Amino acid sequence: MKEFVFFTQKDCKITINNCSVIVSKISPKKITISENKTLFFDYCFCDMECGIFHHKIVFDGKNFVCDSKFLKLIKVDENMFFVKILAKNVYFLHKKAKKIAKNDIFFNFYQNGLMEIETENQLFFSDYLDVKIVDANVLELKNGFYAVKIFGENDTEKSIVFNGFFEPLFMFESAVLEGTENGFKVLTNLCDIAGHGIVEIFEINDDIKKTDVYTVYMSGQPKPNINPKTLPVYFLECIKAKDFRQAKKCLSDGLFQKAKLEHIAEFFGDFVDVDIFDDKIYLEYADPDGNYFAKKYNFLLDDGKIADIE
Repeated sequence: MKEFVFFTQKDCKITINNCSVIVSKISPKKITISENKTLFFDYCFCDMECGIFHHKIVFDGKNFVCDSKFLKLIKVDENMFFVKILAKNVYFLHKKAKKIAKNDIFFNFYQNGLMEIETENQLFFSDYLDVKIVDANVLELKNGFYAVKIFGENDTEKSIVFNGFFEPLFMFESAVLEGTENGFKVLTNLCDIAGHGIVEIFEINDDIKKTDVYTVYMSGQPKPNINPKTLPVYFLECIKAKDFRQAKKCLSDGLFQKAKLEHIAEFFGDFVDVDIFDDKIYLEYADPDGNYFAKKYNFLLDDGKIADIE
């Protein structure tokens, strides 16, 4: 038996073999198949009147693989996989939202997410973004580089940094980007329990190099965690944001005396995300080949603090 647990950031309906289930952000759903074979399924967003998307997770004889940019396949063990639906905004109206001219270069933005960069005679860039575009701005950076800031519905934001050949080099889930004397910096809201944001600073020369990164609180101070059920997640999100001072408050005196937080951070490693299913906590990792896998962790609480980690 193979188990596939579907996660989504937006309510959708998944259909497999004429059977449908609703998956929401707070309610992932498990689908079981009886043998190693390619899994075909459709999904559509619940707030859309049309738009059915056809996908498959291929069994190649040894492993399950998926090459869709709208899905992420995460291996938990030989019999369980997490499937994350990455798309959140799908629109079909091909209507121009904005046109911006910079140095005889035209930046065109359409409501369905299409973005084009062109001159009167040549198209440099054309791609669909996962956002319904409402507004946009173009920022000239050092050495002929450009930053495109995109604003979508429901506070969706993106920034894309292009070099002088209009090749996309960086994409951020934030439009809080500003130029600096040597390059640019960007603030991204991590949307975690404590309210962390991450500031990344980049220097532009012939290419772009990250020179600094640090964590801030979006509201100026951390949001306190008062629910023991979410304490382990709160702790892990602080570790991921390198907010060791706040993470320390989650540990019992006995555990903190046994190991420094830096050592605990090394114990977890460089994880990508925190996933929760069936009241269990999994950390998501990426290997050097771009494949994703997950590990389960158990947390023992004592008097509202983390006393042990397995």
